[in-house]
Amino acid sequence: MSFLFDPELAGTVVVDVSLLQAACNELRRYAIPAGSDDQVVLNLEAIITHKELNIPSIVIEGDNVCITRVVSTTPIQFVIHDEGTEGCDVDELAVRPDLDGNRVEVYARSITQAEVNEPQVMTIIKAIKAEGGRDE
Repeated sequence: MSFLFDPELAGTVVVDVSLLQAACNELRRYAIPAGSDDQVVLNLEAIITHKELNIPSIVIEGDNVCITRVVSTTPIQFVIHDEGTEGCDVDELAVRPDLDGNRVEVYARSITQAEVNEPQVMTIIKAIKAEGGRDE
């Protein structure tokens, strides 16, 4: 399922693209005479072909390697797996699976909710893209 996301709007608009495509197909099949161009269908098709995936964007602020703030465009929860455990007390450590499926010792952080500030995060993302920053 893919979604449309328009950060230019005051709020977020999320639409299942397959529903728009189905609406175009139905309009073409039953409501529009053969060979004519209906502006509604043309507009829907333009939206579908110029879509951006609704990818949550996150900005993580830090001071040197210390993360000070996590802000996103949508409510998310996150956890920081910090394998830098040197100097930690034993009660500050946990053994957890890592992203590769291995069990590792990490600083025992809890699940945290990101601050949501969609306009400011998108301002930062747009500035990076305007600088020629690339999506990875």
